[in-house]
Amino acid sequence: MTATTGGKDSTRLPSDFLAILDRCAQIELKCAQVYQRFAQMHAEFPEIQTLWFKTAREEEAHAAQFKMLAKLKRSDVVGLSVNDTDTQAALEAMDRLLERMRTGYLDPEQALMLAIKLENQAGKFHSNSVVICRDPELKKLLDAMMGHDQDHESALVKALAEIKRRRGSGLTEALQLVERLAEQIDGAGLSPMDTLKAVLRFENLVSKQLLKSQAGKRGTELQLILKDIMEKNSAQLQLIHQRLERFEAGTDGKVAEELRLHRTERRQ
Repeated sequence: MTATTGGKDSTRLPSDFLAILDRCAQIELKCAQVYQRFAQMHAEFPEIQTLWFKTAREEEAHAAQFKMLAKLKRSDVVGLSVNDTDTQAALEAMDRLLERMRTGYLDPEQALMLAIKLENQAGKFHSNSVVICRDPELKKLLDAMMGHDQDHESALVKALAEIKRRRGSGLTEALQLVERLAEQIDGAGLSPMDTLKAVLRFENLVSKQLLKSQAGKRGTELQLILKDIMEKNSAQLQLIHQRLERFEAGTDGKVAEELRLHRTERRQ
């Protein structure tokens, strides 16, 4: 539903228009608070933190545009594209989001995805979308003002793509390192005893990495997955210890065959 002026023109915009514009300004300011919260979360990522601060400042500038629009004459405005219900619902949604963010944590990738979604949803509340101007030149001015600042959405998309690219590249490199390690162990001509020790060392390193990955993820689905992996990894470590003890006790042939089977299972 679109709000319209109707009736005679007067010097000031009607009170219901002013109330809607004020709520639109509040929506922009709450978006800025979200980005400021992200900046606090990601202090260890300087590039991302700089992007959050920049985006927050731009949202504050959008809010200031609504303060300017509130000073327009009634004759300058045909109507508004949003109503009281729209703006109130958006404000309440922003309040709920900010409340969840007080204690929660999102990594940069999750935060960027949320920010892009937020920008798409908040687009209808931008000044050049909300105010239906009578003067085409005023409409062009609003479009130009928003166009100058809307680069921040493309910056968010670009930052997300870069994080995904780096993550994909890092995973590929890590997998290649593991493959090369396996090839080196196979080609090193190790004795069964030394092979067992190498496997044990590798399993210990995997456990440490899992513990590191688990930090800060309590109560999440990922934490449950990591816990399951660690329990299985612990069982593997115990099995290797038992086999090593048996090997050192002198049961060479049997342990060598078990070692061969163990390595075959790991490759499958």
